[in-house]
Amino acid sequence: MRNLILHISCALAAMAVCLGCNARQDGIFPRTFLKTCEPVITNPEVLAPVFEKLHSGEITRIVHIGDSHVRGHSFSVETRHILEQAWGSQAVEPQVINYKTTALATETGRPGIVYHAIGKNGATYNTFLDESRLQMIDSLHPDLVIISLGTNDAYGRRFDSKSMQANMDSLCTSIQKRNPTAKILLTTPPGCYWHRIPLRHMKDVAAAQRQYAAEHGIAVFDLHTTVGGEIFALRNWRSQHMMRRDLIHFSHSGYQLMGTLLAHAILAADETYKKENNI
Repeated sequence: MRNLILHISCALAAMAVCLGCNARQDGIFPRTFLKTCEPVITNPEVLAPVFEKLHSGEITRIVHIGDSHVRGHSFSVETRHILEQAWGSQAVEPQVINYKTTALATETGRPGIVYHAIGKNGATYNTFLDESRLQMIDSLHPDLVIISLGTNDAYGRRFDSKSMQANMDSLCTSIQKRNPTAKILLTTPPGCYWHRIPLRHMKDVAAAQRQYAAEHGIAVFDLHTTVGGEIFALRNWRSQHMMRRDLIHFSHSGYQLMGTLLAHAILAADETYKKENNI
């Protein structure tokens, strides 16, 4: 009975995320995209302490970790730039970021947002359980850790939801134990359509991540569903030539769109927080 209730709750959460589906998202999505959803965060109230610190005039640090989608320094850096435009960039030094550089910010000591990104090609949830990577996250003193993983966990003919959730739990638990005040935001993969990662696996990965977030009270941004889900995501990405030939990675404009969607979801959650707290 408990599992039945949990599955129903997860299904309702997924439906809630997609209430904006079919709505015209001019200014965010290309006009050729179909069945898109409003970029929103599920469980946004979890992020309230992050927004509280930001609006109190303190330094607020975000650490975005992930696989090659993050390592490319387009997805996460686009999110960073949009958030800096909204919240101010005075907390970090101006810098040029490309694939040959790191995406770690240099702080000025002034209050505001500090957005770091750490990506690893081929990374899974287990990859970031490496002690050196955990120590790097610790050294950045995060208030929010954004985790963009899952694509490589789906590699192969079979996908084991329970195994991936166990790895997710190990990583999230480790981060929170080592950084007790930090909050976590999961993002689902944008989609991957290589023959070794079947189309249905992306749907299953996103469902497993949503289920884990619901069980553990973690915020989640369902990028996979937002861009069209199992049926339309591939068509949408390819309609704008945003996927590379390997059908795993994306063009610069594709990653920029992902970053824009994540930033809009975070800013929407912040707007809700401000309204609820009369800021």
